[in-house]
This record gives sequence, structure tokens and C-alpha cells, in this order.
Amino acid sequence: MLFDCLADKHAFRQEYLDMLYTYAQFQNECESYSGAAEYLYFFSVLVPATDRNALSSLWGKLASEILMRNCDAAMEDLTWPKEKIDNNSTAVIVIALPRLSSQWGYQALG
Repeated sequence: MLFDCLADKHAFRQEYLDMLYTYAQFQNECESYSGAAEYLYFFSVLVPATDRNALSSLWGKLASEILMRNCDAAMEDLTWPKEKIDNNSTAVIVIALPRLSSQWGYQALG
């Protein structure tokens, strides 16, 4: 995995990922959805699948793309639920959706 390689060879630490995720949330709260989507993309590339924010980052990126009305990117982002379902992770998606939808995007719609 990329994170492990960076950690071993370049002393990359979990705190860096946490800061990246926090900054993406800040971008979303400031209604800078392009910034949020960009940082969440980088986060999702680097983060291990077991990270506590891995799923939330994917939902956040999807919400950011939708709020920017970037339909093509949003459609691309919809491929990951299919992958999760194919890997039998549906329970995680169904349980996480209500909580995550309140974190990403609804505050901008209200």
C-alpha cells in the first residue's frame, strides 16, 4: 500500500493524513467544494482502507462533486459503492450513510 511505502521510506505519519482530512473538512465548511474534493481525493489515495475516515472521505468527495454540479466526476465517484458492495461491505455503507450525509454537504443545502 502507498501509505506503508511512504511511512517506511519517507517517515510519513498518520498525523499527516489526519491533518489532510481536517483541512478538507475546513474547505467544505468554507464552501470551497473544489478544494474539499481535491484534498479528499489525495486523502483517499493515501489512506489505508481500515482508517476511521476512509469511508467518510469518499462520501465527502462525492458530496463536494455534487454540490459543484460536476456530474461527470460525481458519476465516477459512484463506482466505489459498487466495489464495496462487491466486496461484501454493504453493511458498512448502509450504516454509515445517514451519519456521513449529515457531515458532508447538507449544511450547504440548508
